[in-house]
Amino acid sequence: MVRATAVATLASLAAVTATANGSAAPISDTPVAKNNTVAPEQVSPYAKKKVQRYNPKTETYEQRQERIAKQKRPVLRQSAETKNEDTTCVSSEFTTLSVVFDSIYDSLLPSLPPAAQAAVKQQQKSLQRSLKNVTVSTLSLSDDPRALGADMQDPANKYKSPHSTYIVNQLLKIRDGKQNEAIPVANITLSQAVETAWLYFFTGVLAPINFALGMAPEFTDINQQSSPAAYLPLPQNITGILGSFLSYNTLVGIFFAGGQAGLTALYNQTATSLLNQCVARVTEEQKENAGKAHEHIRYNIPIPAIIKNTANQLALADKDNCKPVGAKTLGEITERTIKQAKDAAPNAQARARVAAEGRQMMGILRSNYIPANLIPKDKADFDGTEQAVSTIGGFIPVLGGAPLDVILGLSSNVRQGQSLGHQIPLSKLTVTKSITGVYYTYALSVWLFRTIGTYAGIPALAPVELIPGVNKFNPVRMISTVLTLPLTYGITTYHNVVRSMCFTDDDTTGSGLGAEAHKRKDEAQENIAKNKEKADKESTGTTKRASSTTTKKPAPASDSGESTPSTTTPKPKKKADPDDEIPPWIR
Repeated sequence: MVRATAVATLASLAAVTATANGSAAPISDTPVAKNNTVAPEQVSPYAKKKVQRYNPKTETYEQRQERIAKQKRPVLRQSAETKNEDTTCVSSEFTTLSVVFDSIYDSLLPSLPPAAQAAVKQQQKSLQRSLKNVTVSTLSLSDDPRALGADMQDPANKYKSPHSTYIVNQLLKIRDGKQNEAIPVANITLSQAVETAWLYFFTGVLAPINFALGMAPEFTDINQQSSPAAYLPLPQNITGILGSFLSYNTLVGIFFAGGQAGLTALYNQTATSLLNQCVARVTEEQKENAGKAHEHIRYNIPIPAIIKNTANQLALADKDNCKPVGAKTLGEITERTIKQAKDAAPNAQARARVAAEGRQMMGILRSNYIPANLIPKDKADFDGTEQAVSTIGGFIPVLGGAPLDVILGLSSNVRQGQSLGHQIPLSKLTVTKSITGVYYTYALSVWLFRTIGTYAGIPALAPVELIPGVNKFNPVRMISTVLTLPLTYGITTYHNVVRSMCFTDDDTTGSGLGAEAHKRKDEAQENIAKNKEKADKESTGTTKRASSTTTKKPAPASDSGESTPSTTTPKPKKKADPDDEIPPWIR
Protein backbone atom coordinates (compact mmCIF):
# COMPACT_ATOMS: atom_id res chain seq x y z
CA MET A 1 0.00 0.00 0.00
CA VAL A 2 2.86 2.38 0.89
CA ARG A 3 4.64 1.58 -2.36
CA ALA A 4 1.51 2.19 -4.40
CA THR A 5 0.96 5.54 -2.71
CA ALA A 6 4.56 6.60 -3.37
CA VAL A 7 4.35 5.61 -7.03
CA ALA A 8 1.08 7.49 -7.51
CA THR A 9 2.44 10.59 -5.81
CA LEU A 10 5.61 10.65 -7.95
CA ALA A 11 3.61 10.02 -11.12
CA SER A 12 1.26 12.92 -10.43
CA LEU A 13 4.19 15.19 -9.58
CA ALA A 14 5.91 14.29 -12.84
CA ALA A 15 2.73 14.96 -14.79
CA VAL A 16 2.32 18.40 -13.24
CA THR A 17 5.94 19.48 -13.77
CA ALA A 18 6.35 18.06 -17.27
CA THR A 19 6.27 20.41 -20.25
CA ALA A 20 4.74 19.87 -23.65
CA ASN A 21 8.08 18.91 -25.19
CA GLY A 22 8.69 16.23 -22.62
CA SER A 23 11.27 18.07 -20.52
CA ALA A 24 10.92 18.79 -16.85
CA ALA A 25 10.19 22.35 -15.85
CA PRO A 26 11.66 23.86 -12.69
CA ILE A 27 9.36 23.97 -9.68
CA SER A 28 8.82 27.55 -8.65
CA ASP A 29 6.38 29.70 -6.70
CA THR A 30 5.99 31.88 -9.78
CA PRO A 31 3.26 30.64 -12.12
CA VAL A 32 4.33 29.81 -15.64
CA ALA A 33 2.43 31.71 -18.32
CA LYS A 34 2.81 29.09 -21.02
CA ASN A 35 3.53 25.44 -20.92
CA ASN A 36 6.72 25.71 -23.01
CA THR A 37 8.34 28.71 -21.29
CA VAL A 38 10.78 28.62 -18.41
CA ALA A 39 11.20 31.29 -15.79
CA PRO A 40 14.52 33.13 -16.19
CA GLU A 41 17.23 32.19 -13.76
CA GLN A 42 17.58 34.70 -10.98
CA VAL A 43 21.14 35.94 -10.51
CA SER A 44 22.19 37.65 -7.33
CA PRO A 45 23.56 41.17 -7.92
CA TYR A 46 26.28 40.31 -5.41
CA ALA A 47 27.47 37.28 -7.34
CA LYS A 48 31.04 37.58 -8.64
CA LYS A 49 31.42 37.78 -12.38
CA LYS A 50 33.34 34.91 -13.89
CA VAL A 51 36.61 36.00 -15.43
CA GLN A 52 36.77 34.95 -19.06
CA ARG A 53 39.70 32.62 -19.38
CA TYR A 54 41.80 32.43 -22.48
CA ASN A 55 43.00 29.30 -24.22
CA PRO A 56 46.76 29.65 -24.63
CA LYS A 57 46.76 27.09 -27.44
CA THR A 58 44.28 28.92 -29.67
CA GLU A 59 44.79 32.56 -28.70
CA THR A 60 45.51 34.85 -31.65
CA TYR A 61 47.96 37.73 -31.72
CA GLU A 62 45.19 40.33 -31.51
CA GLN A 63 43.48 38.54 -28.61
CA ARG A 64 46.73 38.40 -26.69
CA GLN A 65 47.35 42.13 -27.14
CA GLU A 66 43.81 42.98 -26.00
CA ARG A 67 44.03 40.71 -22.97
CA ILE A 68 47.37 42.14 -21.82
CA ALA A 69 46.21 45.74 -22.34
CA LYS A 70 43.35 45.13 -19.87
CA GLN A 71 45.66 43.96 -17.10
CA LYS A 72 46.37 46.37 -14.25
CA ARG A 73 49.41 45.04 -12.40
CA PRO A 74 52.68 45.00 -14.36
CA VAL A 75 55.67 42.90 -13.37
CA LEU A 76 57.99 45.92 -13.39
CA ARG A 77 57.45 48.98 -11.28
CA GLN A 78 56.22 51.95 -13.29
CA SER A 79 58.75 54.72 -13.76
CA ALA A 80 58.21 57.89 -11.74
CA GLU A 81 58.45 59.96 -14.93
CA THR A 82 55.38 58.29 -16.45
CA LYS A 83 53.18 58.20 -13.34
CA ASN A 84 51.00 61.07 -14.55
CA GLU A 85 50.91 60.06 -18.23
CA ASP A 86 48.59 57.79 -20.16
CA THR A 87 50.13 54.34 -20.20
CA THR A 88 49.24 50.91 -21.54
CA CYS A 89 50.08 47.47 -20.24
CA VAL A 90 52.40 45.66 -22.66
CA SER A 91 54.32 42.40 -22.76
CA SER A 92 58.04 41.92 -23.38
CA GLU A 93 57.33 42.57 -27.06
CA PHE A 94 57.05 46.33 -26.41
CA THR A 95 59.09 46.62 -23.20
CA THR A 96 62.48 48.13 -24.02
CA LEU A 97 65.69 47.79 -22.04
CA SER A 98 65.41 51.51 -21.28
CA VAL A 99 62.11 50.89 -19.50
CA VAL A 100 63.57 47.87 -17.69
CA PHE A 101 66.57 49.79 -16.33
CA ASP A 102 64.41 52.74 -15.27
CA SER A 103 62.14 50.38 -13.36
CA ILE A 104 65.11 48.73 -11.63
CA TYR A 105 66.52 52.08 -10.54
CA ASP A 106 63.15 53.31 -9.29
CA SER A 107 62.70 50.10 -7.31
CA LEU A 108 66.09 50.48 -5.62
CA LEU A 109 65.78 54.17 -4.74
CA PRO A 110 63.42 53.83 -1.73
CA SER A 111 65.81 51.40 -0.04
CA LEU A 112 68.79 53.76 -0.33
CA PRO A 113 69.69 56.53 2.12
CA PRO A 114 68.75 60.06 0.98
CA ALA A 115 72.39 60.98 0.52
CA ALA A 116 72.90 58.20 -2.04
CA GLN A 117 69.67 58.75 -3.98
CA ALA A 118 70.95 61.84 -5.78
CA ALA A 119 74.05 59.98 -6.97
CA VAL A 120 71.95 57.04 -8.15
CA LYS A 121 69.62 59.33 -10.12
CA GLN A 122 72.63 60.93 -11.79
CA GLN A 123 74.00 57.50 -12.64
CA GLN A 124 70.60 56.54 -14.05
CA LYS A 125 70.67 59.50 -16.45
CA SER A 126 74.22 58.64 -17.50
CA LEU A 127 73.22 55.03 -18.18
CA GLN A 128 70.22 56.10 -20.27
CA ARG A 129 72.47 58.32 -22.40
CA SER A 130 74.84 55.42 -22.96
CA LEU A 131 71.99 53.09 -23.90
CA LYS A 132 70.78 55.59 -26.50
CA ASN A 133 74.25 56.26 -27.95
CA VAL A 134 75.45 52.66 -28.23
CA THR A 135 73.97 50.86 -31.23
CA VAL A 136 74.05 47.31 -32.55
CA SER A 137 73.26 45.89 -35.96
CA THR A 138 69.72 44.65 -36.38
CA LEU A 139 71.16 41.49 -37.96
CA SER A 140 72.75 40.61 -34.61
CA LEU A 141 69.35 40.35 -32.91
CA SER A 142 66.76 37.60 -32.94
CA ASP A 143 63.14 37.69 -31.81
CA ASP A 144 60.34 35.32 -30.94
CA PRO A 145 57.92 34.62 -33.84
CA ARG A 146 55.03 35.59 -31.54
CA ALA A 147 56.55 39.06 -31.23
CA LEU A 148 56.54 39.35 -35.03
CA GLY A 149 52.81 38.70 -35.26
CA ALA A 150 52.51 34.91 -35.24
CA ASP A 151 49.58 33.27 -33.48
CA MET A 152 50.05 30.42 -31.05
CA GLN A 153 49.06 27.87 -33.71
CA ASP A 154 51.16 29.31 -36.52
CA PRO A 155 53.95 27.04 -37.82
CA ALA A 156 56.77 29.42 -36.86
CA ASN A 157 55.80 29.06 -33.21
CA LYS A 158 55.94 25.25 -33.29
CA TYR A 159 58.81 24.45 -35.62
CA LYS A 160 61.66 26.51 -34.25
CA SER A 161 65.14 26.28 -32.84
CA PRO A 162 67.52 29.09 -31.84
CA HIS A 163 69.18 28.99 -35.25
CA SER A 164 66.06 28.64 -37.39
CA THR A 165 64.35 31.50 -35.54
CA TYR A 166 67.41 33.68 -36.12
CA ILE A 167 67.48 32.85 -39.85
CA VAL A 168 63.75 33.60 -40.22
CA ASN A 169 64.24 36.97 -38.52
CA GLN A 170 67.13 37.95 -40.77
CA LEU A 171 65.36 36.92 -44.00
CA LEU A 172 62.38 39.09 -43.07
CA LYS A 173 64.66 42.06 -42.30
CA ILE A 174 66.51 41.66 -45.59
CA ARG A 175 63.20 41.46 -47.46
CA ASP A 176 62.14 44.77 -45.89
CA GLY A 177 65.52 46.40 -46.62
CA LYS A 178 66.43 46.76 -42.94
CA GLN A 179 69.76 44.91 -43.03
CA ASN A 180 71.78 48.12 -42.52
CA GLU A 181 69.76 49.47 -39.61
CA ALA A 182 71.43 50.25 -36.28
CA ILE A 183 69.29 49.84 -33.18
CA PRO A 184 70.16 51.73 -29.97
CA VAL A 185 70.53 49.41 -27.00
CA ALA A 186 67.84 51.46 -25.26
CA ASN A 187 65.32 50.41 -27.94
CA ILE A 188 66.05 46.70 -27.82
CA THR A 189 62.97 44.92 -26.51
CA LEU A 190 63.02 42.46 -23.65
CA SER A 191 61.75 39.79 -26.04
CA GLN A 192 64.67 40.42 -28.40
CA ALA A 193 67.11 40.36 -25.48
CA VAL A 194 65.84 37.01 -24.18
CA GLU A 195 65.77 35.38 -27.63
CA THR A 196 69.21 36.71 -28.58
CA ALA A 197 70.75 35.72 -25.24
CA TRP A 198 69.42 32.17 -25.66
CA LEU A 199 70.75 32.04 -29.23
CA TYR A 200 74.27 33.04 -28.20
CA PHE A 201 74.23 30.82 -25.11
CA PHE A 202 73.10 27.82 -27.16
CA THR A 203 75.62 28.51 -29.93
CA GLY A 204 78.55 29.54 -27.75
CA VAL A 205 78.12 27.23 -24.74
CA LEU A 206 75.75 24.29 -25.15
CA ALA A 207 76.67 23.32 -28.72
CA PRO A 208 80.46 23.40 -28.10
CA ILE A 209 80.10 21.36 -24.89
CA ASN A 210 78.01 18.78 -26.72
CA PHE A 211 80.62 18.58 -29.47
CA ALA A 212 83.47 18.34 -26.94
CA LEU A 213 81.79 15.42 -25.18
CA GLY A 214 81.66 13.53 -28.46
CA MET A 215 85.33 14.21 -29.16
CA ALA A 216 86.57 13.50 -25.61
CA PRO A 217 88.69 10.41 -24.89
CA GLU A 218 87.15 7.28 -23.42
CA PHE A 219 86.83 7.09 -19.65
CA THR A 220 87.10 3.90 -17.59
CA ASP A 221 84.23 1.45 -18.01
CA ILE A 222 81.91 1.18 -15.06
CA ASN A 223 82.75 -2.49 -14.39
CA GLN A 224 86.30 -1.60 -13.33
CA GLN A 225 87.28 -1.05 -9.71
CA SER A 226 87.78 2.70 -10.13
CA SER A 227 84.19 3.18 -11.27
CA PRO A 228 81.11 4.01 -9.17
CA ALA A 229 79.91 0.43 -9.74
CA ALA A 230 82.43 -0.74 -7.15
CA TYR A 231 80.31 0.98 -4.51
CA LEU A 232 76.97 -0.38 -5.72
CA PRO A 233 75.38 -3.47 -4.13
CA LEU A 234 75.18 -5.30 -7.46
CA PRO A 235 76.39 -8.79 -8.43
CA GLN A 236 79.60 -8.87 -10.43
CA ASN A 237 77.95 -10.43 -13.47
CA ILE A 238 75.39 -7.59 -13.67
CA THR A 239 78.15 -5.02 -13.28
CA GLY A 240 80.07 -6.69 -16.08
CA ILE A 241 77.07 -6.58 -18.40
CA LEU A 242 76.54 -2.90 -17.64
CA GLY A 243 80.21 -2.15 -18.18
CA SER A 244 80.12 -3.71 -21.63
CA PHE A 245 78.12 -0.79 -23.01
CA LEU A 246 77.81 1.85 -20.29
CA SER A 247 80.79 4.15 -19.87
CA TYR A 248 81.52 7.37 -18.09
CA ASN A 249 81.08 9.14 -21.42
CA THR A 250 77.53 7.82 -21.59
CA LEU A 251 76.80 8.92 -18.05
CA VAL A 252 78.14 12.40 -18.76
CA GLY A 253 76.12 12.48 -21.99
CA ILE A 254 72.92 11.59 -20.13
CA PHE A 255 73.62 14.26 -17.53
CA PHE A 256 74.31 16.88 -20.21
CA ALA A 257 71.21 15.93 -22.24
CA GLY A 258 69.08 16.29 -19.13
CA GLY A 259 70.64 19.64 -18.31
CA GLN A 260 70.13 20.93 -21.85
CA ALA A 261 66.50 19.78 -21.84
CA GLY A 262 65.97 21.56 -18.53
CA LEU A 263 67.55 24.80 -19.78
CA THR A 264 65.48 24.65 -22.97
CA ALA A 265 62.30 24.19 -20.96
CA LEU A 266 63.31 27.09 -18.70
CA TYR A 267 63.92 29.33 -21.71
CA ASN A 268 60.61 28.39 -23.34
CA GLN A 269 58.72 28.99 -20.11
CA THR A 270 60.43 32.35 -19.55
CA ALA A 271 59.82 33.59 -23.09
CA THR A 272 56.19 32.47 -23.04
CA SER A 273 55.57 33.99 -19.63
CA LEU A 274 57.02 37.37 -20.65
CA LEU A 275 54.94 37.42 -23.83
CA ASN A 276 51.70 36.41 -22.11
CA GLN A 277 51.52 38.93 -19.28
CA CYS A 278 51.80 42.62 -18.54
CA VAL A 279 55.51 43.26 -18.02
CA ALA A 280 55.39 47.06 -17.86
CA ARG A 281 53.16 50.07 -18.33
CA VAL A 282 54.53 52.29 -21.09
CA THR A 283 53.52 55.47 -22.87
CA GLU A 284 52.68 55.54 -26.56
CA GLU A 285 56.10 57.02 -27.33
CA GLN A 286 57.89 54.28 -25.42
CA LYS A 287 55.83 51.66 -27.23
CA GLU A 288 56.74 53.14 -30.62
CA ASN A 289 60.44 53.09 -29.69
CA ALA A 290 60.37 49.32 -29.14
CA GLY A 291 62.79 47.90 -31.71
CA LYS A 292 63.03 51.24 -33.51
CA ALA A 293 66.24 51.89 -35.48
CA HIS A 294 68.48 54.93 -35.06
CA GLU A 295 67.47 57.83 -37.30
CA HIS A 296 70.96 58.70 -38.55
CA ILE A 297 73.34 55.78 -37.97
CA ARG A 298 73.50 53.06 -40.62
CA TYR A 299 75.82 50.10 -41.17
CA ASN A 300 77.09 48.94 -44.52
CA ILE A 301 76.43 45.20 -44.61
CA PRO A 302 76.57 43.73 -48.13
CA ILE A 303 74.06 40.96 -48.76
CA PRO A 304 74.62 38.47 -51.62
CA ALA A 305 72.13 38.81 -54.45
CA ILE A 306 70.93 35.23 -54.12
CA ILE A 307 69.99 35.81 -50.47
CA LYS A 308 68.19 39.06 -51.36
CA ASN A 309 66.23 37.37 -54.14
CA THR A 310 65.29 34.53 -51.81
CA ALA A 311 64.24 36.86 -48.98
CA ASN A 312 62.09 38.96 -51.34
CA GLN A 313 59.89 35.92 -51.99
CA LEU A 314 59.32 34.90 -48.37
CA ALA A 315 56.99 35.87 -45.52
CA LEU A 316 56.14 34.51 -42.07
CA ALA A 317 53.83 31.52 -42.54
CA ASP A 318 50.24 31.82 -41.33
CA LYS A 319 48.07 28.78 -40.65
CA ASP A 320 45.04 30.42 -42.29
CA ASN A 321 46.32 32.80 -44.97
CA CYS A 322 49.82 31.78 -46.05
CA LYS A 323 50.67 28.14 -46.73
CA PRO A 324 54.17 27.19 -45.51
CA VAL A 325 56.80 26.27 -48.07
CA GLY A 326 57.13 22.90 -46.36
CA ALA A 327 53.46 22.11 -47.06
CA LYS A 328 53.83 22.60 -50.82
CA THR A 329 54.45 19.62 -53.07
CA LEU A 330 57.59 18.94 -55.08
CA GLY A 331 55.53 19.43 -58.23
CA GLU A 332 54.45 22.91 -57.13
CA ILE A 333 58.02 23.89 -56.24
CA THR A 334 59.30 22.58 -59.57
CA GLU A 335 56.65 24.48 -61.53
CA ARG A 336 57.49 27.66 -59.64
CA THR A 337 61.19 27.22 -60.35
CA ILE A 338 60.54 26.61 -64.05
CA LYS A 339 58.37 29.71 -64.28
CA GLN A 340 61.06 31.85 -62.66
CA ALA A 341 63.68 30.41 -64.99
CA LYS A 342 61.47 31.20 -67.98
CA ASP A 343 60.95 34.77 -66.82
CA ALA A 344 64.71 35.21 -66.47
CA ALA A 345 65.47 33.69 -69.89
CA PRO A 346 66.87 36.26 -72.37
CA ASN A 347 65.01 35.03 -75.47
CA ALA A 348 62.44 32.61 -76.81
CA GLN A 349 65.04 29.98 -77.61
CA ALA A 350 66.25 29.94 -74.01
CA ARG A 351 62.67 29.77 -72.78
CA ALA A 352 62.08 26.79 -75.03
CA ARG A 353 65.05 24.98 -73.53
CA VAL A 354 63.77 25.72 -70.02
CA ALA A 355 60.34 24.43 -71.01
CA ALA A 356 61.82 21.23 -72.41
CA GLU A 357 63.84 20.59 -69.27
CA GLY A 358 60.78 21.38 -67.19
CA ARG A 359 58.65 18.87 -69.07
CA GLN A 360 61.31 16.24 -68.55
CA MET A 361 61.60 16.95 -64.81
CA MET A 362 57.86 16.96 -64.27
CA GLY A 363 57.58 13.74 -66.26
CA ILE A 364 60.04 12.09 -63.89
CA LEU A 365 58.20 13.37 -60.82
CA ARG A 366 54.82 12.24 -62.13
CA SER A 367 55.88 8.80 -63.32
CA ASN A 368 57.78 7.70 -60.20
CA TYR A 369 55.68 6.50 -57.27
CA ILE A 370 56.78 6.00 -53.67
CA PRO A 371 55.07 4.72 -50.50
CA ALA A 372 54.96 8.09 -48.72
CA ASN A 373 53.65 6.66 -45.46
CA LEU A 374 56.81 4.60 -45.10
CA ILE A 375 58.53 7.88 -44.31
CA PRO A 376 58.23 8.01 -40.51
CA LYS A 377 56.58 10.85 -38.66
CA ASP A 378 58.94 13.76 -38.16
CA LYS A 379 60.51 14.05 -34.70
CA ALA A 380 59.24 17.63 -34.39
CA ASP A 381 55.69 16.23 -34.58
CA PHE A 382 56.19 13.66 -31.83
CA ASP A 383 53.85 13.97 -28.87
CA GLY A 384 55.15 14.20 -25.31
CA THR A 385 55.35 10.45 -24.76
CA GLU A 386 57.09 9.78 -28.07
CA GLN A 387 59.55 12.59 -27.42
CA ALA A 388 60.42 11.22 -23.97
CA VAL A 389 60.91 7.69 -25.31
CA SER A 390 63.08 9.02 -28.15
CA THR A 391 65.28 11.07 -25.80
CA ILE A 392 65.77 8.39 -23.14
CA GLY A 393 66.02 5.57 -25.67
CA GLY A 394 68.78 7.40 -27.50
CA PHE A 395 71.24 6.10 -24.91
CA ILE A 396 70.24 2.45 -25.42
CA PRO A 397 72.99 0.59 -27.32
CA VAL A 398 72.26 -0.59 -30.87
CA LEU A 399 68.50 0.07 -30.79
CA GLY A 400 68.62 3.65 -29.52
CA GLY A 401 68.83 6.65 -31.81
CA ALA A 402 67.70 6.52 -35.43
CA PRO A 403 66.15 2.98 -35.38
CA LEU A 404 64.03 3.81 -32.35
CA ASP A 405 62.88 7.08 -33.92
CA VAL A 406 61.93 5.23 -37.12
CA ILE A 407 59.89 2.71 -35.11
CA LEU A 408 58.14 5.50 -33.22
CA GLY A 409 57.43 7.43 -36.43
CA LEU A 410 56.04 4.44 -38.34
CA SER A 411 53.90 3.28 -35.43
CA SER A 412 52.44 6.78 -35.23
CA ASN A 413 51.57 6.63 -38.94
CA VAL A 414 49.80 3.32 -38.41
CA ARG A 415 47.88 4.62 -35.39
CA GLN A 416 46.65 7.53 -37.50
CA GLY A 417 45.18 5.09 -40.02
CA GLN A 418 47.76 5.64 -42.75
CA SER A 419 48.39 2.67 -45.02
CA LEU A 420 52.12 1.98 -45.26
CA GLY A 421 51.66 0.54 -48.75
CA HIS A 422 49.83 3.55 -50.21
CA GLN A 423 51.85 5.08 -53.05
CA ILE A 424 51.81 8.58 -54.52
CA PRO A 425 53.80 10.20 -57.34
CA LEU A 426 56.86 12.21 -56.36
CA SER A 427 55.11 15.32 -57.68
CA LYS A 428 52.56 14.98 -54.85
CA LEU A 429 55.14 14.49 -52.11
CA THR A 430 55.37 17.52 -49.83
CA VAL A 431 58.61 19.35 -49.18
CA THR A 432 58.48 18.60 -45.46
CA LYS A 433 57.91 14.89 -46.12
CA SER A 434 60.88 14.74 -48.47
CA ILE A 435 63.15 16.52 -45.97
CA THR A 436 61.97 14.13 -43.25
CA GLY A 437 62.94 11.23 -45.50
CA VAL A 438 66.40 12.74 -46.04
CA TYR A 439 66.76 13.25 -42.28
CA TYR A 440 66.01 9.63 -41.41
CA THR A 441 68.18 8.32 -44.24
CA TYR A 442 71.14 10.36 -43.05
CA ALA A 443 70.52 9.48 -39.38
CA LEU A 444 70.34 5.76 -40.17
CA SER A 445 73.59 6.01 -42.14
CA VAL A 446 75.41 7.59 -39.19
CA TRP A 447 73.89 5.01 -36.81
CA LEU A 448 74.99 2.16 -39.10
CA PHE A 449 78.54 3.49 -39.21
CA ARG A 450 78.66 3.87 -35.42
CA THR A 451 77.22 0.39 -34.77
CA ILE A 452 79.46 -1.44 -37.25
CA GLY A 453 82.53 0.49 -36.16
CA THR A 454 81.86 -0.23 -32.49
CA TYR A 455 81.02 -3.92 -32.62
CA ALA A 456 82.71 -5.20 -35.80
CA GLY A 457 86.21 -4.99 -34.32
CA ILE A 458 87.77 -3.23 -37.30
CA PRO A 459 91.46 -2.56 -36.47
CA ALA A 460 91.50 0.78 -38.28
CA LEU A 461 88.70 2.04 -36.03
CA ALA A 462 90.10 0.74 -32.74
CA PRO A 463 90.67 3.24 -29.89
CA VAL A 464 94.00 5.00 -30.20
CA GLU A 465 96.18 6.92 -27.74
CA LEU A 466 96.66 10.33 -29.33
CA ILE A 467 97.96 12.12 -26.23
CA PRO A 468 100.45 10.33 -23.95
CA GLY A 469 99.08 9.82 -20.45
CA VAL A 470 95.48 10.41 -21.58
CA ASN A 471 92.90 7.70 -22.10
CA LYS A 472 92.43 6.45 -25.63
CA PHE A 473 90.29 8.30 -28.15
CA ASN A 474 87.51 6.44 -29.92
CA PRO A 475 87.68 7.20 -33.69
CA VAL A 476 84.18 5.80 -34.27
CA ARG A 477 82.60 8.15 -31.75
CA MET A 478 84.66 11.12 -32.94
CA ILE A 479 83.74 10.59 -36.61
CA SER A 480 80.09 10.03 -35.70
CA THR A 481 80.06 13.29 -33.75
CA VAL A 482 81.35 15.20 -36.77
CA LEU A 483 78.90 13.46 -39.12
CA THR A 484 76.00 14.38 -36.82
CA LEU A 485 76.65 18.13 -37.12
CA PRO A 486 74.93 18.52 -40.54
CA LEU A 487 72.01 16.51 -39.18
CA THR A 488 71.52 18.60 -36.04
CA TYR A 489 72.43 22.07 -37.27
CA GLY A 490 71.86 21.67 -41.00
CA ILE A 491 68.88 19.56 -42.04
CA THR A 492 66.86 20.25 -38.88
CA THR A 493 67.44 24.00 -39.05
CA TYR A 494 66.62 24.16 -42.76
CA HIS A 495 63.48 22.09 -42.20
CA ASN A 496 62.28 24.46 -39.48
CA VAL A 497 62.86 27.46 -41.75
CA VAL A 498 60.84 26.08 -44.68
CA ARG A 499 58.01 25.16 -42.31
CA SER A 500 58.07 28.63 -40.71
CA MET A 501 57.98 30.68 -43.92
CA CYS A 502 55.72 30.96 -46.95
CA PHE A 503 55.93 32.56 -50.38
CA THR A 504 54.65 36.13 -50.51
CA ASP A 505 52.43 35.40 -53.50
CA ASP A 506 50.77 32.58 -51.54
CA ASP A 507 49.39 35.09 -49.04
CA THR A 508 45.66 34.93 -49.74
CA THR A 509 45.06 38.34 -48.11
CA GLY A 510 47.24 40.06 -50.70
CA SER A 511 49.44 41.78 -48.10
CA GLY A 512 52.51 39.64 -48.77
CA LEU A 513 53.36 39.76 -45.06
CA GLY A 514 51.87 36.48 -43.91
CA ALA A 515 51.49 36.30 -40.13
CA GLU A 516 53.24 39.67 -39.73
CA ALA A 517 50.06 41.32 -40.99
CA HIS A 518 48.56 40.76 -37.53
CA LYS A 519 51.04 43.28 -36.14
CA ARG A 520 51.70 45.53 -39.14
CA LYS A 521 48.07 46.22 -40.00
CA ASP A 522 48.56 49.61 -41.67
CA GLU A 523 51.33 48.33 -43.90
CA ALA A 524 49.28 45.25 -44.73
CA GLN A 525 46.35 47.40 -45.87
CA GLU A 526 48.67 49.51 -48.04
CA ASN A 527 50.14 46.39 -49.64
CA ILE A 528 46.68 44.98 -50.31
CA ALA A 529 45.60 48.23 -51.99
CA LYS A 530 48.79 48.39 -54.09
CA ASN A 531 48.52 44.78 -55.19
CA LYS A 532 44.87 45.25 -56.08
CA GLU A 533 45.68 48.35 -58.13
CA LYS A 534 48.50 46.49 -59.86
CA ALA A 535 46.21 43.59 -60.68
CA ASP A 536 43.59 45.98 -62.07
CA LYS A 537 46.19 47.64 -64.31
CA GLU A 538 47.40 44.29 -65.58
CA SER A 539 43.83 43.24 -66.25
CA THR A 540 43.15 46.49 -68.12
CA GLY A 541 46.33 46.09 -70.14
CA THR A 542 45.36 42.56 -71.11
CA THR A 543 41.94 43.77 -72.26
CA LYS A 544 43.50 46.52 -74.37
CA ARG A 545 45.94 44.09 -75.98
CA ALA A 546 43.09 41.71 -76.73
CA SER A 547 41.01 44.46 -78.34
CA SER A 548 43.91 45.57 -80.54
CA THR A 549 44.22 42.22 -82.31
CA THR A 550 41.90 43.59 -85.06
CA THR A 551 42.27 47.01 -86.72
CA LYS A 552 39.54 48.94 -88.48
CA LYS A 553 40.44 50.63 -91.78
CA PRO A 554 38.39 53.73 -92.66
CA ALA A 555 36.13 53.03 -95.67
CA PRO A 556 36.09 55.55 -98.58
CA ALA A 557 32.96 57.63 -98.97
CA SER A 558 30.56 56.59 -101.77
CA ASP A 559 29.34 58.86 -104.57
CA SER A 560 26.11 59.42 -102.73
CA GLY A 561 28.02 60.81 -99.79
CA GLU A 562 27.43 57.80 -97.61
CA SER A 563 30.31 55.82 -96.23
CA THR A 564 30.50 52.13 -96.95
CA PRO A 565 30.60 49.69 -94.06
CA SER A 566 34.07 49.46 -92.60
CA THR A 567 35.91 46.21 -93.06
CA THR A 568 38.35 44.69 -90.60
CA THR A 569 41.86 44.00 -91.76
CA PRO A 570 43.19 40.83 -90.16
CA LYS A 571 46.42 41.22 -88.26
CA PRO A 572 49.37 39.47 -89.91
CA LYS A 573 50.17 36.11 -88.44
CA LYS A 574 52.78 36.25 -85.74
CA LYS A 575 55.82 34.07 -86.10
CA ALA A 576 55.40 30.82 -84.21
CA ASP A 577 56.73 31.03 -80.69
CA PRO A 578 58.14 27.86 -79.13
CA ASP A 579 56.31 28.83 -75.95
CA ASP A 580 53.00 28.23 -77.69
CA GLU A 581 53.60 24.52 -77.29
CA ILE A 582 54.29 24.83 -73.56
CA PRO A 583 51.67 23.01 -71.49
CA PRO A 584 49.52 25.08 -69.13
CA TRP A 585 51.20 23.75 -65.97
CA ILE A 586 54.42 25.56 -66.95
CA ARG A 587 52.73 28.81 -67.86
